[in-house]
Amino acid sequence: MVLLSAWDRSPRSFVVSRAVRLYPAYWIAVTLTTIVSIGLSQGRFPVSPPQFLANLTMFNSLPNIENVDVVHWTLWAELRFYAMILILTWIGITARRVTNFCWA
Repeated sequence: MVLLSAWDRSPRSFVVSRAVRLYPAYWIAVTLTTIVSIGLSQGRFPVSPPQFLANLTMFNSLPNIENVDVVHWTLWAELRFYAMILILTWIGITARRVTNFCWA
């Protein structure tokens, strides 16, 4: 499905479409989890301001900053997948190139 959303799109258009789809809901989820963790966990699940801010970027795994919510680990895998699709948008998506790219 993601590959189809990139078909006939520029790299910029693809990045914007993914960001608009993912970030607003993600920011709400990270914020609500942080509020609940700070307010209700009685210190068992601390979230620091730098951790919260790093999590808002979805790139917190690069500097090895812990996720605010453990289930967000999947987003780092998803971002790497999107990077591969972005490469395909730069070189031009064709059925043959997608097949070769997947085999590589």
